[in-house]
Amino acid sequence: MKHLKITSILLSAAMCASMVVSPVPVFADETENSSETQKIEETEKEDTKTKETEKKVTETKETKETEETETQEPVKETEPEQTQAPEETVKEAEPTESKEPEKTKDPQPEVTEDKTLSGSAKKKAVNAAAGGKIGDIEWSFDKTKKTITISGSGKMPDFGYNEKTPWDGYKDNIEKVVIEKGITYIGNSSFRKYTKIKSISIPSSVTTIGEYAFEYCESLTSVTIPGSVTLIGLDAFSKCSNLKSVKLNEGLEKLDYGAFSSTAITEISFPKSLKYIVNFAFSKTKLKKVVVPDTVKGMGGGVFMNCKELESITLNTSDDVISYNMFNGCTKLKSVKFPAGLVKIEEGVFKDCTSLVSITVPYGVTTIKYDAFKGSSIKTVTLPSTVETIGKDAFKNCANLMRVNVTFEAYMNNLEAWDLSPAAKINFLKNNPLKVKGKTAKVKYSKVRKKTSSVKVSKVLKITPKAPGSLVFLKVSGNKKITINKTSGKVTVKKKLKRGTYKVKVKVMSKGNATYKASSWKTVTFKIKVK
Repeated sequence: MKHLKITSILLSAAMCASMVVSPVPVFADETENSSETQKIEETEKEDTKTKETEKKVTETKETKETEETETQEPVKETEPEQTQAPEETVKEAEPTESKEPEKTKDPQPEVTEDKTLSGSAKKKAVNAAAGGKIGDIEWSFDKTKKTITISGSGKMPDFGYNEKTPWDGYKDNIEKVVIEKGITYIGNSSFRKYTKIKSISIPSSVTTIGEYAFEYCESLTSVTIPGSVTLIGLDAFSKCSNLKSVKLNEGLEKLDYGAFSSTAITEISFPKSLKYIVNFAFSKTKLKKVVVPDTVKGMGGGVFMNCKELESITLNTSDDVISYNMFNGCTKLKSVKFPAGLVKIEEGVFKDCTSLVSITVPYGVTTIKYDAFKGSSIKTVTLPSTVETIGKDAFKNCANLMRVNVTFEAYMNNLEAWDLSPAAKINFLKNNPLKVKGKTAKVKYSKVRKKTSSVKVSKVLKITPKAPGSLVFLKVSGNKKITINKTSGKVTVKKKLKRGTYKVKVKVMSKGNATYKASSWKTVTFKIKVK
């Protein structure tokens, strides 16, 4: 009973307490609805604030875009899509540009594994760092020996002036070039700017060395060109700055433009097979003495231009012209021998030849072009009476020129050619007094029956006074077994000429000298008696 009372008391106390804390009764469902309503209201308020913020941002952007649009040109306003297109194109191209490092990789030829290589080439390729094949031409590079070998048959391909060759990746390691027999042509620019090459082996099968083939091979010191080579191409060995020794063999016919220009060559011997030396072939070299054979038919301009060490030149060419700037800038040139049959000296041939003191232009020259002797150190010049035309400034700035031997006509008709000091003397050539008379010479039959006999010119011709200048003799008619030397006048009577008297008609003239003009031709007849 006591327990029941206590329990009832506690329950009544709890009920009273609940009435004090919660005076208004609240149901569970109403409580949940109220909380959800508050959440929705708060969410709506936040959404409203977000929309207002976004609206403000949008209005701000629109305002900025409006201001930017107003400052842009009308074209951009009407075509906004076109202005964006390039940006999209650039962005699309960016991944392609990132691949560029692959292009700059060292061009290691992949043909080292080429199954088409012949047995010998394949063996070389195995022992080499690289090798490959281009048509019928095979190549291999030996890393240990630093040697590139070109083999096969026929022509090597040509390469562009700055084009990379298949072996270009090894250019800084190649010191020796071996061209094997079977190769007939060394292609253009094959080894251009291979500055480490020290030696080149060219076989007898090669007939042509292409343009720029070994240009700028600065470590090359010597080269031998076999007799099979007929043409050395344009600038083939140009700018090989340490190339001192070059051997040209019989068979070579043409040296092209600048073939050995800007090298260190000190001497050269031309084969008799050589026919043409083209422009600037030996310009800026260190040649000291040069003899050009009479087999050379033509030489281009500036062949020996700016050869600062050149002292002596002998031209035996059959060409009747010395081409422009041939010896221009040869500051040590002292001695010049002109070719027979020379007719024209072109512009600038002896310009700035500051060691050239005296010059005698040979008989037969008719034309001296402008600047021919400009700036030279000549003291005396003799021009033959055959000279008719002298170009402007041909003798300008010749401060040392003190004596000029020339015809009155040549001087007066070409006044612009001269720039003489007041102290200079002009000697106008006099008429040549040459007189020639035929004589009779006797030859014993007992001598001429067994062997050829000769007769001095004084026995067949009387020449008075003593010939001023060298003489020229030409046979006009007479027995075929009697001849006369063109320069000495010596008469030759060939063996087995029968007994009798033979008349021979000849023409004689004097080329003149520093005092006399050339003479006119004198025609006379002399006799040879065989008894």
